Amino acid sequence: RLVAPSDAKSSSAAKVPAGLQEVTFELEPKMVVGGRLEAGDHVAIGFSFPGGADKSKPGEATTQLSLRKVLVTAVQRATQPTAKPTDGTNPQDTTLPQGSFMVTVAVSDVDASKIIYTNLNGSLWLTKEPLDAQDNGGFIARKDNVYK
Repeated sequence: RLVAPSDAKSSSAAKVPAGLQEVTFELEPKMVVGGRLEAGDHVAIGFSFPGGADKSKPGEATTQLSLRKVLVTAVQRATQPTAKPTDGTNPQDTTLPQGSFMVTVAVSDVDASKIIYTNLNGSLWLTKEPLDAQDNGGFIARKDNVYK
């Protein structure tokens, strides 16, 4: 459920690098690193489809981290409860995020089309990915290879 802009909490926006454009999509907290994401972070974006995405096995569901080290330019989410734990723990460690997240990223025009298509026809999942994270290539996960 979306809330009025005046009721939404938004992190400050990061500057969009020259030559890129912004695209926004809505995700559940579990798909946004548990809600621990803010402008300026980098993410990998996983594309998942229930079938038909992999020509070698068209009936199989697939997932792939398709876009890597993508700059997050803005994150909007509903205002969270403000009760602070009395034991000194970080509320992010003890409180589950509520509501949807609107995530905006800076990508090329081609990658924006891929995100829009996947958001409409499959699903997206984000991993928080520092710029020095290892990239082992484009692995397409399917039921028959996920345990290998």
